[in-house]
Amino acid sequence: MNTLNIIKAGLIFITLFYFTSCKEKPVDLKKEITITGSESEKLVVQYLANQFAQLNKGVNIIVKGGGSEYGIIKLKDGDCDIANSSRVFDDADYAEFKKNNVKQAIIAVDAIAIVTHPSLGMDKLSLEQLSGIYAGRIKNWKEIGGPDLDILPIGRKTGSGTRLYMQHRLNIEEFSPMLPEFKRYEEIIAQVAKNKNAIGYVSLEHALSIDGRPNASTYIMPVSIDGVEAKFPYDKEAISYGDYPLIRPLFQYYHPGQNEYIEKFIQFELSDEGQRLLQKIGYYPINDFHKQINKVKM
Repeated sequence: MNTLNIIKAGLIFITLFYFTSCKEKPVDLKKEITITGSESEKLVVQYLANQFAQLNKGVNIIVKGGGSEYGIIKLKDGDCDIANSSRVFDDADYAEFKKNNVKQAIIAVDAIAIVTHPSLGMDKLSLEQLSGIYAGRIKNWKEIGGPDLDILPIGRKTGSGTRLYMQHRLNIEEFSPMLPEFKRYEEIIAQVAKNKNAIGYVSLEHALSIDGRPNASTYIMPVSIDGVEAKFPYDKEAISYGDYPLIRPLFQYYHPGQNEYIEKFIQFELSDEGQRLLQKIGYYPINDFHKQINKVKM
């Protein structure tokens, strides 16, 4: 069994163990952390949480999804300890976060994969073409060298940090009104896999199989910008040099000082060990620029 297969199997086992063991004995609230938000971060944070719990016996970390906006709302309402967010806070968030002494940490780098049906026949796309597709200006694949098929663009629902990122990155005022949108990446993958004319965007790890290779049910499209050679999101060198155009940092927001294990866990995520571990499941480590941002107070 390969490394990624073992990791994902372990995640399922450990998560089930935590939920069943919590029913059998009282929980020490000082050792319980609830994390809510970004679907893009759910897998990596759950994996790192399980690793952290093995090193800190008795700590119970519950990781939930729901989307970046949902996580930030839950943090504001006091219903979670850490909010996962794949988008940076806006002006309204900043004012409230500063007032309530909320801290920010960039914990990882994520690549967005553009996925199409394997039989489509397109071998690359530019950022400009993606913008045209998702804005509704390009409606048929033949307009950009593909087959004579109406394009079915698929995306994430409102409240998703990835949706907001794509809107800004593609410089789109509004997505096409005909765009079907889903809450979870798995739903996007399923729709693209069964529709030859479909295209979707997902966080990279959701487009990879359990052995870390591109999933056979979809094709991960290389993307170019400004005439530069198109690159794949799993090309580590392209990510490192910024040659792949769809990469973004992943954030966490939290109240410092409320629970010693919250900050211990975040420090674990940011440690050399944490950054090494997250690369095993399709994420990328933060760079020096991100580390400097982490040192700046809000």
